[in-house]
This record gives sequence, C-alpha cells and structure tokens, in this order.
Amino acid sequence: MRVLGAGLGVLSEMGRMRGTYRSLVVVALAILVGLGTYFAWVGDDAFIAFRYGRNLAEGYGFVFNPTDSAPVEGFTQLAWILIVAGVEWLGVEVVAGTRMIELGITVGLVWYWSRVAVDGPLGIGVVGATVGLFVLVTSPGLVVWSTGGLGTILFALAVFACAERLLGAGLASDSQGSVWSACLAAAALTFVRFDGLYFAVVIVASSGIAAWLAGHRRLALVALLAGASAAVATGIQSLWRWSYFGDWVPNTVQAKGGMSVKTIERGLDYLVSSWMTVPLLCVALVLAIGYGWRHRRTEPALVVIAGILLGTSLFGLLVGGDFMPMGRFFVPALPLVALVIGRACRDLFTERGRMPAGLAATGALALSVPALFDLSLFPEELREENTFRWGFPQYQSEASFLQGVAKRAEDWGLFGRALALHADPEDSLVRGAVGAVSYYSNVTIYDRYGLTDREVALSAKHDPESIAMPGHDSGVVEGFFEDRNPTWVGGGLLLGQQPGMAEYEAAHEAARAGLIDLFIVGAEDGFPEDGILVMRRFLPSAETANPASVGLTEAGAFKDSSDPE
Repeated sequence: MRVLGAGLGVLSEMGRMRGTYRSLVVVALAILVGLGTYFAWVGDDAFIAFRYGRNLAEGYGFVFNPTDSAPVEGFTQLAWILIVAGVEWLGVEVVAGTRMIELGITVGLVWYWSRVAVDGPLGIGVVGATVGLFVLVTSPGLVVWSTGGLGTILFALAVFACAERLLGAGLASDSQGSVWSACLAAAALTFVRFDGLYFAVVIVASSGIAAWLAGHRRLALVALLAGASAAVATGIQSLWRWSYFGDWVPNTVQAKGGMSVKTIERGLDYLVSSWMTVPLLCVALVLAIGYGWRHRRTEPALVVIAGILLGTSLFGLLVGGDFMPMGRFFVPALPLVALVIGRACRDLFTERGRMPAGLAATGALALSVPALFDLSLFPEELREENTFRWGFPQYQSEASFLQGVAKRAEDWGLFGRALALHADPEDSLVRGAVGAVSYYSNVTIYDRYGLTDREVALSAKHDPESIAMPGHDSGVVEGFFEDRNPTWVGGGLLLGQQPGMAEYEAAHEAARAGLIDLFIVGAEDGFPEDGILVMRRFLPSAETANPASVGLTEAGAFKDSSDPE
C-alpha cells in the first residue's frame, strides 16, 4: 500500500510526471499482452464468422453453406467478417491470424486510451490516468475478449472512438476536421456491429443531454451531425442488406427470439451476475452517475460517460443477457469504467493525499482482477441464485465457463476434422452448435437454432415462458429438416475407444442395425489418439425428432453434443 502511495507521489512531481507515465504505458501494454496470451481462447461461435469469412474469400459471397440457394446474414459483425475474409484470402491459419489481430486491436485501444486520458475532454490527469490504465489492462472482460474470435474488442474500440471523437469535437475548439472525424466515427460504429446503432444512439443522446444541461451549443451541434451520420450509415447498410439478403435486420436478430418479461428477468440476472463477478462495474456506474449529476453544468463529458455506462447496462438487461463468458456485452464500457475509477483516485489524491488514493486504487483492482483467477467476494450459493444461464445443467463461475467453452470448441473442431476425412461433398448434418464442426468438416450444416438458416429463424416458435440459455430461446427439432433429406442428424467423436469397450461394441451393433455410420479415426491422422467417429443417420420419420427413440443415448455415447451442456 505504501509503495503504491509513494508511486502516486512520485507521479505528482511535475518534472517527472509525463516521462514516468509513458514508461508505465509500456509496462501496462506488456502486462496486457502477457495476460491476453495466457488467457487466449476461441469459442465455437467464432467459427461461424470464420466460415462466412472463408466462403467470402473463396468467392461464394456472404453464405454459410456454399450450397445455400440464397445468402443468409447469420452474423451481426460485418466489419469483422471482412477482416476474417482478408485473413482467409491471405492463407493465414484463421485462429492464429485473428488472435494476433484481436490482440493488436486491444493494444491499440489501450494506447489510444492512454493518449486521451491525460488531457482534453476525457482527461483525468497523469495520476488518474495511471490508475485507470492498470485498471483497464487487468479488467477480466478486456483480457478475456482480447481474443475469442468474435471481434468483440474491435467493437469496444469503435464505441470508445465514437465517444471520444464526439466529445473532442464538441468540447474543444478544434478545426473543422474534428467534426468530420466525429461523424465518421459514428458512422463506422454502425458498420462494426448491428448493435452499433444502439450505442450510437446512446452516445448521441447522452451528448445532447449533456449539452442541454451545460448550455453547450457546439456539443449539441456536433451530436446532431454525428447522429445524422449514424442514421445515414444505417440507412445505407439497411438498403444493402435488403438488396443482398432480402431482410432489413440480420437473421440472427430474428432467430434469438423477441423481448418478454422473462427476457428482461434473465437480463437482470445477467446484470447482477456480472456485478458479482466484477463488482467494479457496479461501483463505476454509481460513481459515474454521481459525477455526472454533480458536474452536469461544468463537465459535460462526465454526463456522457454516465450515459454510456447506464446505456450499456440497460442493453445487457433488455436483450436478456449473453451466454458467453465474462460479460461480453459490457466490454465496450470498460475504457470508460477505467476513466471513472481514475478520476475518483485523482480526486482523492488531490484532496486527501497519497494514502487514500493508494487505498482506492488497490481496492479497485481487488474488485476486478480476482475474477480472472476464479475468485469472488460473494459466496457461490448467492451467485448461483442469480445465474443467467437458465437451463444449464449446473452453475459455473465465469472462469470455469470460459474453460468449458474453449474445451467444447476444441472438441467440436476435432469432430469436424474427423468428419472431413470421411464425408462426401454432398453430405449434410443437422446440428445445434454449428461453428467448429462446420468450419473444419466443410459439409452442409442445417442449424437447429436458426442463426444461419432463415426458414428456421422464421418458423421456430419462441415460448416467452421457456427457460433457456441466452441466445438459445428458439429452435427446432431434427425432424424439421426432413424435407431436406439430411445425411446425418447428430454424431460424435469418441477417442480412446478400442475393440471390447462398451461404447465401441455398442457402436458396431448400431452400425450393423443401420442406425449409424461408423468410421475409424487414428492418431496418424492428427488426432490425440485412436477412436471412432459415430454419425447418426437421418431416419425419414417422426422418430428423428427424438434421439432416444433410436436407442442411441442410453449411456450418452451417441448423443449429439451440439448444445452448450
């Protein structure tokens, strides 16, 4: 504690402040790269983006299956798909290539943040920026989503850039060029993700309110121009979407179900669970609202920051949460969380001295960093009561769930590689988790949750009272695809199975009965060990709606493990 207080004291010496801060930025970036590399992972959903990117690079267009009769927008991150397509076109291995890009974007975001956090409309001084810098680079959400394969950090950069450029143009007497940069940032935000429109509205509306409270006409004008730019960009993208896909919104939006009381209830669980995982998120929100109200007439930037943090929290609540680990929907707010915490520590340093500021900085890290290492201030029983992963077999902490998500993607990738060795180009598979299996197998995939399938998205009935994981509210049974005559309706890779073992013998018996296709895979093909690939054949009857009806799930050996559990 004394060391941290003394460090803040050294930074207060005017002759050394900026030089020391620049050195600390380098240290912080090194910590970020180290943590990001250590926790690097990729999820199954990322392979949906990878498959779209590869098909685009190979000239098929924005399609999930090259055999699709019409393109379907089974993604919401257009800019990321284009980046992935570039990686695929260059022939770079997609997981390694996108991981390097995401880590690079994260480093760029933190460097950008460190430049604007000292001076200007978002400036909190060197002391505050130093504290905020280390809060940011150790944030569990930033560390985890510095990889993952979904381009989440690109969206966080776009949100921060939009807010910073708008405030920079609206509150500073810059040249006309800064106004254009604010407009471009607002427009770009809508192209990075479909959700960008919501965040653009939040930023513009918060800026308008801040301008009204402070009587700042320039800020109001810039907010108006930025809002108009976002609207025009959204209109252009919507017209393109209609002309190309035949829809006004991405297919994923239709597939994930509508809003209901249950959705909001689950979203509230998502919000509370995220606060219990990283309590600093809640602390920062309360501080931001307090700062915004207290300085509403003198510091409009604080009102905007409060508005963005509140809007981000409401977004997670209204959409019913997200099943992904470590609060993905709150990652865009993390640079602003760091600003708020840095501002609070700076004020403590100015008003009360080194020790209170050091205590506050240490407390902020203690309310954030432990989640990375599966530690929590709250008992597991309380966290389990507020879980948002409804329908999941058992409660898991965010760190544990992250490990499970990464492991499932790895296992499904092996399954896809095995299928690629034995499937013909015209083969097709009905599946729930469609990412890694589709990318590595190259077979036609029929998506039970409808993310990449327009017919499923429009046909699946969402029960508002159903209990399910976020993003898994709507789906269809395997029999839905009977008219498409799929080759298989499930399957799995069983490594380590040898003659004489129960599952091996059961698989051979089922194959002789014509219920499954059985293939041998070996370590010489690049698998960890020898095993068998079991593919459950499509049966053109009502029995395809129930895997157990064909007698293949007694021990769980032949169950299609394509759902999250």
